[in-house]
Amino acid sequence: GKPRLGLDYFFLSVDFYSDIKIRHLKRVHGSYGIHAFIFLEQLIFRFGSFLKFDLDDLVFELSDELRIDEARALEILNYLVKLKLFDQTSFDRGYLTSIEIQEHYYFATKERKVRTQPECWLLSEEKMEEIDSGIKHKKLISGGEDNISPGVNNVFPDSNDIYPPNNRHSNS
Repeated sequence: GKPRLGLDYFFLSVDFYSDIKIRHLKRVHGSYGIHAFIFLEQLIFRFGSFLKFDLDDLVFELSDELRIDEARALEILNYLVKLKLFDQTSFDRGYLTSIEIQEHYYFATKERKVRTQPECWLLSEEKMEEIDSGIKHKKLISGGEDNISPGVNNVFPDSNDIYPPNNRHSNS
């Protein structure tokens, strides 16, 4: 059959609100900007690593989701592209995506046979090899004493440990 392209979920970094681009977005467009960005990412990941769009339809979808007028929705969309949260060249061609979105998608689909969508693919061969080899993960685990990783500094207990109940009263 046809390979599945979308994701069931995507992560939101714990540093999301610390990102300078997100802080700019929040300052200029408030919660509407944040909501717009997350909504558009959700649309992209539902279908894969990019969203092929008709501008009028996308602006309508965004304005409907945010319950704002279409002029404001278009302004927010253009600001997201200006901040480089979405790739400008792809946007000009009618695709909504970014390198970060495609990195996340490529990593999340590592168990699938079809992982790239050549119609609008931004990642280089080197970046895909880096993701496949787990270089980032290996660096995190072996990076030094500041890392908190299973088995490194015993912050995470072994999965086979048995813990007594937290209450003081015994059932026996």
